[in-house]
Amino acid sequence: MTRFSAALMTGSAVVALLLTGCGTDDSPQSAATTTTTAPTGAVDNAKAGMFVVSYRNAFPDLTQGREDREIAELFSAICGGIAAGESQDAVVADIVTRTDSAATTDQALAIYATARYMC
Repeated sequence: MTRFSAALMTGSAVVALLLTGCGTDDSPQSAATTTTTAPTGAVDNAKAGMFVVSYRNAFPDLTQGREDREIAELFSAICGGIAAGESQDAVVADIVTRTDSAATTDQALAIYATARYMC
């Protein structure tokens, strides 16, 4: 398999995952397909997975010693804060706190922007 073919297959998989999160689904979600750490409800596992991959690629220094579950919980908390109407500043401060102050304010703003887009 050539590099181009591998890249094409990987790109197709990412697009498929992105499309999975688009649109509306009026059917109830089971507990097996959601993460319920957000205070206002469930976050789709596919979206959480995409966030984990994005986070790991963008902030490798912040992922040291962190499991995917922890990063997915961060995503759920961000989405919960946004859904609850918290200000951007409050959510960004929470991101810094949840990363044990490892994230700078600029990094936390970038994490917020990514999560906000995906929530």
